[in-house]
Amino acid sequence: MKRRRIVGKQPVALEAIVEHAPSAVVLADDAADNTNIEEEDADGASGPPDRFRFLHHKVIDRIVSALLKTKTDEELHTMTVSTLLKEVVGRSHGKVSLEEVEDRRDDFISASMELIPKMLAARLVDAVKKGSKAVEGTLVAPAEIDSQTKQKSYFITISGLPLSGAPSRDEVLDIMLASFKEGGYESSAYLSHVAVFREKHADAEKIHFHICACVSQRIRWVPWAKALRLRGLAPSFSQVVVEDPADHRRKQYSYMLRYCYLPTKRKPLETLDSSPLLWCHQGKHAPLIDAINGVLDAAGVRLDAEDAFLQRVAAGKKGAKRFTDIQLWPVVQELGLQGSDPLLMPKLFRYARQRGNTPLLNYLFRNSATVAEKVDLCYQLERCDEIIQVGSLSLWKRFTAALETPCVCDGAWARAAREVVFNNQLDEPALCKDIKKALLSGLHGKGDCVTFAGFGNEGKSFILKPLSLIFSSVSWAKA
Repeated sequence: MKRRRIVGKQPVALEAIVEHAPSAVVLADDAADNTNIEEEDADGASGPPDRFRFLHHKVIDRIVSALLKTKTDEELHTMTVSTLLKEVVGRSHGKVSLEEVEDRRDDFISASMELIPKMLAARLVDAVKKGSKAVEGTLVAPAEIDSQTKQKSYFITISGLPLSGAPSRDEVLDIMLASFKEGGYESSAYLSHVAVFREKHADAEKIHFHICACVSQRIRWVPWAKALRLRGLAPSFSQVVVEDPADHRRKQYSYMLRYCYLPTKRKPLETLDSSPLLWCHQGKHAPLIDAINGVLDAAGVRLDAEDAFLQRVAAGKKGAKRFTDIQLWPVVQELGLQGSDPLLMPKLFRYARQRGNTPLLNYLFRNSATVAEKVDLCYQLERCDEIIQVGSLSLWKRFTAALETPCVCDGAWARAAREVVFNNQLDEPALCKDIKKALLSGLHGKGDCVTFAGFGNEGKSFILKPLSLIFSSVSWAKA
């Protein structure tokens, strides 16, 4: 057999060569022709090759992938190599022979063993996603609720109102707020969020209102419903059923908003309320595009990471995704860490080792220089409400709030501090007056800062240290 190597500046159309093979290929021997063919005896045989070899690994993978996409799941499970090779030849329209594909039988087997499981896994994930959307569409709908049930969120429907003379959204909101107070609930229970949606009936002659209400604490809905009936309304109280038990409690209100805000086959976009009324007890209600996601917390971040891992496994991918900064939040929340903790890294290492969390270990090694800073950010993220509330207090209120906390030294600090003041010949009443003035007025100019000067081990830091502890630990609940 002779091997031919094409050399020259002018390219030769491979289609033309394959088209005339195995017929003789006539090549001009003209000196002006820049294309030359050099012949080398490989095994003593002579004559041109019948066909070029073009069934490489990548080509085989693409052929098998294209063929498998046309098969059903059952056909993929029952696929045999012989059937695969025959279909490749049949679909090639004479571009490849059975002998050629049989010659690369092992490569076709290898490609099939790799691609078929991946394709089945991908179809499974797609089916689950579509099924989840369908299930979500059926679950995010009003459901009956027992009269003894206590919840923080309720879905209230007022229907059958005439189109002319129906109350406005603002009037409905006022009725809901007033009737809630008339329900006789304890003072700690109040409406924190309310959303009022107005929609038309199918016959377009009447309208109905959907009210999504979130309460500060769990209550029974019956007293509230009675107060509404006394106002001449016929409310229907219900809930939405969420598949995940954790989300059922944490995201009731957000799922109610989804039912009224997101279009579905049953409720097209044109039938939804384009300008609902949103109300919040404190501040401004979040836009619906954000409110439908619910309040983000550390538990939600962990659940999202677990869901992403399961989806990767279902898709045939190995291992979890790279550990991200936000995934540090649940760890910080569980361990109660702060960036100033001298044992921060050992605690994180032990946590990762005990749980076999390789992604977290890799994250700690990659970000060892900035872990403390990111832990502090997670700490602030977890306690942002408390930090804001404490920071809004004056220095004096934060100081007096410590009076409500139990003593941790049984009065030993006060006795020792008075002894330090007496030994240094300081006027105790005048010192306390200066400290109180600094706490009341703050540090705005010269002379406002109370400073102790002297040699070491005289008790300067000892006297003022409790103040720094107070300002870093007093919470709003103790103010």
